Amino acid sequence: MEFDIFCDKVKRHVEEHYGDSKTVTLKSVIKNNGITLTGLVVAGDESNVSPTVYLEGFFDAYEEGETMSSVVSKIIEAADRGRLNVSINIEDFTDFEKAKRNIVYKLIGHGSNAELLSKIPHIPMLDMEIVFFFLIEGAVEGNASVLITNEHAERWGTDTDELMKLAGLNTPRLLPSCVHRMEDLIREMFLENVRYKFETDHIIPGMDDGEDPEVAMNRLADEVLGSVADSNRCIPMFVVSNSLKYFGAACMLYENVLSELAKRIGDSFYLLPSSVHEFIAVGEEFVNSPEELIAMVKEVNMTQVRPDEVLTDSVYYFDKAVDKLTLAAEKKLICAER
Repeated sequence: MEFDIFCDKVKRHVEEHYGDSKTVTLKSVIKNNGITLTGLVVAGDESNVSPTVYLEGFFDAYEEGETMSSVVSKIIEAADRGRLNVSINIEDFTDFEKAKRNIVYKLIGHGSNAELLSKIPHIPMLDMEIVFFFLIEGAVEGNASVLITNEHAERWGTDTDELMKLAGLNTPRLLPSCVHRMEDLIREMFLENVRYKFETDHIIPGMDDGEDPEVAMNRLADEVLGSVADSNRCIPMFVVSNSLKYFGAACMLYENVLSELAKRIGDSFYLLPSSVHEFIAVGEEFVNSPEELIAMVKEVNMTQVRPDEVLTDSVYYFDKAVDKLTLAAEKKLICAER
């Protein structure tokens, strides 16, 4: 089945499900990195902000054998989850004095966003661009936002400099930074999987009779993850994001985030963009070849990261001594010239 036909069928099924209570439309949306996605928009009277469900992933599932009824059910579930629990006062966006408090920034790559950048305010940052969006608070699940365009800025009577000043104050406040050791995040994910298995199967491997389930889960995590650590040379790594894990790569712009991380690591460090949502930091002493890191980032971006969530294929270097962030490739060039 062609993708366009699939979208039309999904739209009809979703319309049948909601009846007259919702209006269902299809729209094309230009996302990060020039990716155009097809979104299904479900609008109702209970909110003036409508969730958009992108259909490409559901089409892939259908092509791999999932039934149309199952796919449609998941799309409806996604639309219901994405609905806001409050209606947004449109003046909060159109009135610049009210909109100011929710203007924040994010990072996107420069090279693959030429068309998008021609339509929005932006500030260069190495091989990235700082761009701005209006953060809508009140989503039941996830986050909702409006990308700020040149047209918005013109209507507001503002410019890029003022947007940057506002976002510089708002972003750390609304999306505070969060730095975790990689091993702690792995442990958290491991425990989530064990808890899910316990809830469904009521089984925890090695659990003693009468033992508290949480105690058993943590003991299992210690045993499994400890044995993994013992069998490998574990390199300390840190994940840098924000509290919502939403465009968290921009935390590198926050005051003192990188310098405080350098103190925690005790060294200068490399930053690997795992997506627009987070960076991974690794101390310089553990890196033999920045070129290997760059190759790894490129491979992960091609095989593991959604195309519209790729930040860049670059690796960055924070020099603790001079409190400065550069491209790792430029650091190599400077060292070679000395």
